[in-house]
Amino acid sequence: MPRTPAPTTPAQGTMTSQALTAVVRSAAAARFPSLDLDGLDRFDKVSLLEAVAEAAGWPAVVALGRELRALEQQPVIRALLQTPEPEAIVERWLRLERFGHSRNRTELLACERSGELVRLTLRHVAVDGGAIVAVNDLFVWGLFVALMESAGFEDIEAALPTADAAAPFVVHGPSPAPRDAALPSDTHTLALQLRAPAQPLPIEVANDESAPDAAHARLAALLRRDLLASWTVQDAARALGMSARSLQRALQGEGTRFSKVVHQTRVDAAQTLLTSTPLELSEIAFCVGFADQAHFARTFRSLCDVPPSAYREVAAATTGVEARGGPR
Repeated sequence: MPRTPAPTTPAQGTMTSQALTAVVRSAAAARFPSLDLDGLDRFDKVSLLEAVAEAAGWPAVVALGRELRALEQQPVIRALLQTPEPEAIVERWLRLERFGHSRNRTELLACERSGELVRLTLRHVAVDGGAIVAVNDLFVWGLFVALMESAGFEDIEAALPTADAAAPFVVHGPSPAPRDAALPSDTHTLALQLRAPAQPLPIEVANDESAPDAAHARLAALLRRDLLASWTVQDAARALGMSARSLQRALQGEGTRFSKVVHQTRVDAAQTLLTSTPLELSEIAFCVGFADQAHFARTFRSLCDVPPSAYREVAAATTGVEARGGPR
């Protein structure tokens, strides 16, 4: 039998993403029609997961986490997956947790490589030091499996530690533990092993030096490929086939500079998300690469003369389209 979950607080059991809430509840209703989901608070994740575990065992909880694959085209998930490195995907997830003011956080304890195999060791912890219920851990591990599946990684195995280091408790992989197997005492730590996919296609950026504002346009196109990357002048110049000094001189000749292009490109992307999606401002700040929502708001206002919220309201009034609401 699964171990009895430790007590949890409502804050630790709250589903903060509307998109993920809708997907998980829909999947749970389809898989387990006998469950009375209407009797549960819409955002009470733990109660939902406990009901699913009671009905179908712990594997069903991991499977619900894997439903994140249904959101591959959602802007936040796309931003997470713009990097080909598994540890970078995890680090972006940790950043997203901070943006979402999550009461639980994930820590990346280790990343080891052996040829094409990558082994990540993760730990799920409560910010306030409290206990996290086992179903919450399993759901999060399902989310990570889904992220790696969506990123194209292969031969994914997710396992919990046991007293016998040579026999981990596999929650996802070719030989998972039986449905009725008792969970180990530590569900907070996960070893995630995967195989790297084929090499991603190299970045291709238009190289038309004769075009007006060529350096600015080429740099902006490069930045848009991955707005969450920590771009430096050196990195961008290398990707554009230039020296850092040549890129800086070209931008200066066009009346701009590297940091200005970075900020303008991120704000341009934010404007698109503000007018075309109902994402929270914190989610938009994350998607376009700002360190936090306050930095996003300051930069947006300095370039647009209005804060992001006012820009969205004006755009909605102009187009007649609701700025918020609807599925994400």
